[in-house]
Amino acid sequence: MPPFSAAITGLAALALVSSEPSPAAETLLAALELQAERTARGDPRKYPGQTSPGDMPDGSLNVWHMTRASSWTSGFFPGLLWQLYDITKAEKWASLALNWTEGIRDEQHDGGSHDIGFKVFGSFGYGLLLAGDESKFPGSEVARLGYKEVVQTAAKTLTTRFDERVGCTKSWNSYKGVCSTDHAYTSKFPVIIDNMMNLELLFWAAANGGDANLYRIAESHANKTAVNHVREDGSTFHVVDYDPETGTVARKCTHQGLNDTSTWSRGQAWCAYGFTMAYRFTQLPLHLQTAERCARYFLARMAETSDEVALWDFDWPGQRGLDQRDVSASAIFASSLLELAQYSQDAARFNAAAVRIIDAIGVPATGKAGYIGEFSKTQGALVHATVLNPAFRADALNVSLVYSSYYAAEALRRTATVSPVISVI
Repeated sequence: MPPFSAAITGLAALALVSSEPSPAAETLLAALELQAERTARGDPRKYPGQTSPGDMPDGSLNVWHMTRASSWTSGFFPGLLWQLYDITKAEKWASLALNWTEGIRDEQHDGGSHDIGFKVFGSFGYGLLLAGDESKFPGSEVARLGYKEVVQTAAKTLTTRFDERVGCTKSWNSYKGVCSTDHAYTSKFPVIIDNMMNLELLFWAAANGGDANLYRIAESHANKTAVNHVREDGSTFHVVDYDPETGTVARKCTHQGLNDTSTWSRGQAWCAYGFTMAYRFTQLPLHLQTAERCARYFLARMAETSDEVALWDFDWPGQRGLDQRDVSASAIFASSLLELAQYSQDAARFNAAAVRIIDAIGVPATGKAGYIGEFSKTQGALVHATVLNPAFRADALNVSLVYSSYYAAEALRRTATVSPVISVI
């Protein structure tokens, strides 16, 4: 039997750090709430993804580029609303979360990529984790609307991408260009480090009435990733392509980082977070040790910048100002550290680093410092994020990303140090 233990309820079972709220944490929560209110006035079937780079040249508001539910980022805004409900206990956030989650329902059947975990568990899954008692609102609505069934169906859908020879779920379908440094190369079975995040869908479903095979698949994927994605020094490859005929590694490369030997910071954050989450469910030493290795590497490289926010790629050789940062990587990493500290002998170090990151990103942006976007200039709560290598896409650098807000809110939730800001739409 897998050691599910407290993982049956997932994040809600985590012990949280208790300390006095910092001014930066309070400011960050206020910004997240204010921007979420404004975004929530829009069409709940169109989901925020990213903004344009920097400030708009004409001084107009930098608005979200909206996506369909099929986008890999669609679950983050509903998930943000669920987290704001959990922090504030204000029913308005639950009502909005229910409304924005509903548009993602059909994604439970989308087996076209690994992103079903981001989409469905980030929305329906967080509703299950955070809505509370089924005898009262919003838990009663979550039960009535069949959130658990949606998550279970999505988990089964994700298993269709698993290959027994490889031992992993396939991230993307095969195509030329998976390795951004060699567009002539055609991938066979690409697995990206991001895919660790989608294992939570499988682990949680297995722990909550699903087939035990879901657990086996998730554990297998994590074990293979620990061996093949993580380098000896704790850094990570973004992409490992397998030969599905033999199950062996065909190539290691990058899709979003600087080059094949560099370390893309968001991928490194996915590693720390993903293996921490895996350990929550498996209690396997390999998973804890891998999470710690990834976290220690991130901390060592993060120290190279002037604050606690990572460069978009740790090996970026150019200017190292705010425009080259990725606040989303540091938000993801801060949240991962707060859980990792619950399991690691390095708890004090990891907790302290997470608090420093929150204090760094919870500062209003001035152009020379700070990461909270000015309300009159942007719809993004946090600025100075990077989608991928800007050499590959012109609008990738210095943007706002919806998942920056999602993981920043999760980090605040895990610290339990903020006083709710109850505002009215």
